[in-house]
Amino acid sequence: MGGIKEDKRRQARRALQIPLFFQKEERMLWSMSEDLGAGGLFLRSYCPPDTGEDLEIHLRDPREEDPIVLPARVVHRRLHNKALVLGDEPLRAAGAGVAFGEIPPPLKDRLDALMAAEGLSVPERALSRDPGTAGGEDGAENGGVRQVVDDPEEIRKLFECLCRKIRPVRLKRRGGQIYYTTYFRDVVGPGSPLRVQAEAVKLKDLDSVFSEPTPFVFHFDMEDHAYTFSLTEQPQRMLSNWSFPLPSRMGYAAERRNPRYGNDIKHLLTVEFPDPSDPSLHRVKTVLDIGFGGLAFKNCPGEEVYSVGQSVSNVKICDFDHVCRKTDGVVRHTSFVCLPDGEVFQKVGLEFANEGSAALEEVPIVREGELEKIDAPSSILSHLKRLAANRVKILTGLDHSILFSDGRLTMEQHNGGMQIRIASRLLSQSPESDFIEARLSYHYLLHGTYHFFSVR
Repeated sequence: MGGIKEDKRRQARRALQIPLFFQKEERMLWSMSEDLGAGGLFLRSYCPPDTGEDLEIHLRDPREEDPIVLPARVVHRRLHNKALVLGDEPLRAAGAGVAFGEIPPPLKDRLDALMAAEGLSVPERALSRDPGTAGGEDGAENGGVRQVVDDPEEIRKLFECLCRKIRPVRLKRRGGQIYYTTYFRDVVGPGSPLRVQAEAVKLKDLDSVFSEPTPFVFHFDMEDHAYTFSLTEQPQRMLSNWSFPLPSRMGYAAERRNPRYGNDIKHLLTVEFPDPSDPSLHRVKTVLDIGFGGLAFKNCPGEEVYSVGQSVSNVKICDFDHVCRKTDGVVRHTSFVCLPDGEVFQKVGLEFANEGSAALEEVPIVREGELEKIDAPSSILSHLKRLAANRVKILTGLDHSILFSDGRLTMEQHNGGMQIRIASRLLSQSPESDFIEARLSYHYLLHGTYHFFSVR
């Protein structure tokens, strides 16, 4: 039924997306508001609290140190169900609508000022219970950059290489909270300076309201270094494919974490562990990227809060229901991410307690439809001979998921033919990785180029 929709709210709300915490049964969860008014707000959550449940909402005015702590009660829930969509109405975020209880006058004044503020800037600490630790990857704003490159030719070559490798570029408004992802497509001329073509950035409400040119900070990794540069740009231009002048100055520092496999993971990997604050609860998270030294997982709105330095024990990395590895870990960083399709989540970086094999030498980045194939049998044989001669480390995967094995390829003549063998020490020593027959994939880097192949 299409019916008449009646807005029963007594007080108007402003569409405002801002990170928040809410207390639920002595547990602190995080979320993102969809709108905010003097009478309540809507918070995002894939598993929203029940109607009638009492909550404690923690909001932060970016201009003040202390949070605005408000009593609230859930008045309705919106489940993540496509059947709820009527006609051409877009799918709305799941979550809960809450109504504030009685608000003392001082807090009400602060809430009114928060709703009336223009160009809000949410502080980095908004997503961390440990002030000063969130956003630790932002070298430009916390002193992490130690060297500068200002040679125009060197900068041009660096950007051209970045475009060829199709590396993701992170950016955020200076002083803002949300990290976005884009890709640089090409460096074009003629003219001075040259211009860099970039893919569209789907800015959230908090960052798209600025009408004047606004400073943004960009980050990307290349050849074991983390680069950063600043750019003042009109946010509305960034909402579609756009370009900017090649920067004249960039900062860089040595990469501070082990390289990881990310975009090459072909299907879902999960990480599972007991909740650090309540071991009786079991947590399952989606893996975003993974390496020998650690991984990052997705923490959705309405889920637990993780702090830098927090220990996580009995961690299992799973390929569907198959356990690939067991270890302990420590949270090393958290950041707030918005993907090009508008999805919002908290990225939590976890470092393994026992790293096992050495770090990978380079992070392979592959986007679907942009692969080259080696088809001829003679070319494949020649390639594998080079692979064996170079003693390249090979990661063994089951159906394209990484299984943390660091094998080497060997080739030898056997009964008039060529016998190819890959010895994977960690895989052979793990009883949980045993199988009789399965389709395996092998991932490796040869002369800076990412390769993979599958066999049964």
